[in-house]
Amino acid sequence: YALVDTGSVDPANPGATAADERGSRAVSSVFEPGSTSKVITMAALLEEGFATPTSRYIAPDSWTNSAGETFTDAHDHEDWALTLTGVLARSSNTGTIRAGSPLSLDQRYDYLQAFGFGERTDVGLPGESRGIMRTPDQWFGRTQDAVLFGQGVAVTAVQQTQVFATIANGGVRVSPTVVAGLQNEERVFQPRVVEEPVQVVSEQTADQLMSMLESVVTDGTGAKAEIPAYRVAGKTGTAQAAGPSGEMTEIVASFVGIAPADDPRIVVSVFMFNPQTSIWGGDVAAPVFRDVATHTLHTLQVAPSSGERQAYPLTWE
Repeated sequence: YALVDTGSVDPANPGATAADERGSRAVSSVFEPGSTSKVITMAALLEEGFATPTSRYIAPDSWTNSAGETFTDAHDHEDWALTLTGVLARSSNTGTIRAGSPLSLDQRYDYLQAFGFGERTDVGLPGESRGIMRTPDQWFGRTQDAVLFGQGVAVTAVQQTQVFATIANGGVRVSPTVVAGLQNEERVFQPRVVEEPVQVVSEQTADQLMSMLESVVTDGTGAKAEIPAYRVAGKTGTAQAAGPSGEMTEIVASFVGIAPADDPRIVVSVFMFNPQTSIWGGDVAAPVFRDVATHTLHTLQVAPSSGERQAYPLTWE
């Protein structure tokens, strides 16, 4: 439906914008996806049979791997007794690593690739990046565990949106596009050719993920994304991006959400570079999602949600 960048080119005066800034950053700028990417780890665990939404874990405040690399959660806390759903809802890095430990390095890579990381979406805009994703033989020390919670890889906004669209679509990845087609020299309309849909995970896995992502909004870090009368599923994120020097000096706060969660019609993604009031996606990006998604649902005349959802427990103590 829409792809919007702040500071966009004025179509009536494109020369007023520098040539290297006339493209869409949604397809050209890359950044670590951060916690919004945890949903891929959850998908892999469910699909491979290593876990269920109620599997139990202890998520410590910090954890050190065999390479001596230490990982921490965003805030200090006592050990949390969390289900897999709770790990996602509370966005625990250490819990995600512990839950994801049964996944081999190849499996971690394969699922990231299956959801579209490391390749262009071919959305139909110039200057699209494929992102940055090294192969497992290049994952050293920190990276092999960091990829489980969205570090050690870099994606575009459209790539990350595609992940949630795949879940909303019953596990089927469909190529995004902003171009319906083109007219040839004879002014005959020719529909744009896109890739065939790909079944990334089963419909059952996608359904379980949807319920888990609802818990992020109802009981987790995404509370500010709630929309009256509509069920919402989504994930918050705070990540890093390269600054002008090439060093990871910038912050990206994000929220990617699906609505209505019981009958998905839209996916709305908000990525905010260097927000001023807070670095947390749940604080600054989720409210923008709420406003944009509310307007879109009303414009499309989408009926409010009905019925009860299957809510998984977040803790097991």
